[in-house]
Amino acid sequence: MQWQHGLSTALCLSALLVLSGCGGSSTEIVERDPVEDHSDDHDDDHGSAHGDAPETKGRLLVAAYDEAEVVLYDLDDGDELAHYELNNPASAVYASANHRFGVMLQRDAGEVNAVDSGLIHEYHDDHWDYTITSPSFADFSAPGPRPTHFTTGGERSVIFYDGNADQGEAAEVGVFSEADMADNGSGRWLTLDTHQHGAAQQFGEYLFATVRDANDDSTTLPNQVARYHWHDDEYELEQTFQTLCPGLHGSAQWHHGVAFGCTDGVLVIHEENGEFVGEKIANPEGFEGRIGSLYGMSEGEMLVGVASGELYLIDPEADSIEPLDWHGESERTAIGYGFDAEGEHFLVLDSTGDLIRLEIADGWAVLEPIEAVTSDLSGLAEDLRPVMSVSHASHLVYITDPVANTVVEVDLESGAVETVLNLDVTPAKVAWLGFEGAFEHDHEH
Repeated sequence: MQWQHGLSTALCLSALLVLSGCGGSSTEIVERDPVEDHSDDHDDDHGSAHGDAPETKGRLLVAAYDEAEVVLYDLDDGDELAHYELNNPASAVYASANHRFGVMLQRDAGEVNAVDSGLIHEYHDDHWDYTITSPSFADFSAPGPRPTHFTTGGERSVIFYDGNADQGEAAEVGVFSEADMADNGSGRWLTLDTHQHGAAQQFGEYLFATVRDANDDSTTLPNQVARYHWHDDEYELEQTFQTLCPGLHGSAQWHHGVAFGCTDGVLVIHEENGEFVGEKIANPEGFEGRIGSLYGMSEGEMLVGVASGELYLIDPEADSIEPLDWHGESERTAIGYGFDAEGEHFLVLDSTGDLIRLEIADGWAVLEPIEAVTSDLSGLAEDLRPVMSVSHASHLVYITDPVANTVVEVDLESGAVETVLNLDVTPAKVAWLGFEGAFEHDHEH
């Protein structure tokens, strides 16, 4: 099928405006020039809808360190587009499932808000419509007890709320579409039996959420997983997997299922002969520690687990967990991980600001480290460090320098590094927002 699109480009405001958002937030929008429509510059004959996106690097949402403020920047020219005051400092920021919204968790305050990047793509009948307009503080609000973990699956964003034992509040899961965020929709909610430091994954039409024994006071970590399906405006429990996952922490998904980290291995859940089954991949012999973080891609075949800063390659089909060397003989401490947008590299950001790329097609070979951040980071506070956010428009990744208060752009293909943003705040968290595949015209595969 050939995909078509239409582009509706709105001009940015021609004056300095101050707007108000929910939660007492304020918005400052800086005067912007009209956005150019590049959509006619490219051949319309593409195999995917995202190939027709207007050419733009996207926008970057930056949460200020120890301040109740986020700032949105234009990655094409480095300009500040808007800044927003929150009620509380953001404990984390994430991109929504289709990268239109920046979602801000405020864990201790139990608040969740969102910024609309103004980069909007919507599917109508048989084509995608693209709009580039001014950003805004969305009316969307999703309060709940201790919002902690955020994942995406398909077209939905999933927030796991840990609950609060002191207040007698059970854990909850909120599942939201981008339409919910645009229109302040209520989303879909699941209330669990008790508080827990858990996880949830949306996979296909099913929601997988963790289960904790309410009678076990020795831990807040769950030890089982259940599968739910949305029926008649509520989640119905369809299956509780009997394979236990003690000390469950960390979750991810791959092309055929979902996975959860356990003290004794990794629980993988996949469909087999029309039914979902849960199986444990045991830790390798002599393994010390536990896999507590997992990384995967919805179209990928492999998972990467992290245990005490070391990487492990997990093959769900082969039921194997193998060490994955990322630093050789050098002494490096990892502070950030993730796949690039196209699944060509697994990325590790170390404590000195170097970016290490593992070339997946070349047997996960380690490429020459890229010196992304050049500042001396040794004097930073313990809770402040460089962070990265991967572009889904191109083969670029954005990394903060919290000493120089800048953001650098790293080209994963060439290794080139360029400072693209000079910030008025100290960056603590970042999220890339934009159109998928919108700036990869010069990228050869």
